[in-house]
Amino acid sequence: MENLEFTLRLVTPAFVGGGDDIEANTSLQYKGRRPRHRQIGQGGDSLRIPSLRGVLRFWLRAKEDPRDLDRLHAREAVVLGSADIGQGVRIRPVGRPAWKRETISTPAGDAKAYLGYGPLNYNDDTKQFSSHNKFTFRDAIPAGTAFSFAASGTAQQIKELQACLILLHLFGGIGARSRRGWGSVEVESAEMPSLVKPEQPESVREWFVELLGSVWSNSYRPSHASITPTYSAFSHVTGIRLLPMVEGEYGQVFEEFFRRFADVRLWDYRGRRGWTHSARAQTDHDLERQDAGDANALTGVPERLAFGLPYSPISRNSGWAIAYHGRKSTASSTNERDWTTRRASPLFLKVHRFSPNHHFGIALHLDAQFFGDSRLEIGAAGKPNTRSVPGPAAIHDFLNQPGWTKIALP
Repeated sequence: MENLEFTLRLVTPAFVGGGDDIEANTSLQYKGRRPRHRQIGQGGDSLRIPSLRGVLRFWLRAKEDPRDLDRLHAREAVVLGSADIGQGVRIRPVGRPAWKRETISTPAGDAKAYLGYGPLNYNDDTKQFSSHNKFTFRDAIPAGTAFSFAASGTAQQIKELQACLILLHLFGGIGARSRRGWGSVEVESAEMPSLVKPEQPESVREWFVELLGSVWSNSYRPSHASITPTYSAFSHVTGIRLLPMVEGEYGQVFEEFFRRFADVRLWDYRGRRGWTHSARAQTDHDLERQDAGDANALTGVPERLAFGLPYSPISRNSGWAIAYHGRKSTASSTNERDWTTRRASPLFLKVHRFSPNHHFGIALHLDAQFFGDSRLEIGAAGKPNTRSVPGPAAIHDFLNQPGWTKIALP
């Protein structure tokens, strides 16, 4: 047996659910009522092992050859376990980190509010977006908190675990909205010195490329895969972009992400902060408004749906709304059992800490077949017809704006 000790240190606050329903799902908070205590995990303040294993399982699946699913399932079972062979590599927490609960509050229309929508909602009392509002009661684990673990397994299991930790270190996070930069983590391990960032900012790109290349062996390179995966996995259509270093806390990187979203997705942000919006954003908005007002037709699909579902645009000023979902083209629009309302975003945003006052961002686009099922198309509530799923053009607009540095897959 071999051992590996590692630590996950938060770069941005994380919204992580607990293992105790009483603590994780508190009653509705209103007029300043607060929960009695916030625990992460059963009986203590730690990141739950099942949650961590789920994160590692995602990155293991993402790195394997999407053309050979039988091999993927076999390797996944060996490394992270299955009902047939047991748990795979053993992972246990080490110690109990000390941290104080943090309530996140931010002005409406702010980058943190946009990227944190879900855990953050509008609070009528404070007139801000907050993790404590009329509907939810959610504390964040603050940036800087570290969770330590010890793993043990065969040499092959530990090697695969290290590869998953590298991808988590480069692209991933924990908790809600981790695909939008919240819960970004950096991995620390004495047995993995290559994780340490270089001392000079100008060397970050070279460090990133070298570390990324160490994930795959010569027997498989994702850039050589010639099919578009049916699920989120590295392949020849994967896109990776690096943002320049910014001075300040993690919110400065959030601001850079938000500005790029506003240009591609948010037509109503024209003029705000001197930002512009693309013709694509205007076209999408006009299409949504047109189809929301038609009792039967779905004339097209907004390309910003490529960022994921659910997506239900609402115009509070004009009083129109439309709810998009996936549906078989032959299915009845009234039979909700035929609907698919979720497609996780294929775009992953990550904040890296270079120094306490310098951060940079990463964007990863794991392009894949939209629903993973060619029989599904885009429908809308109350409308009988369907349309083809959107292509990734809107995400490409996001990734091809000025300021990004392109990184090629090995």
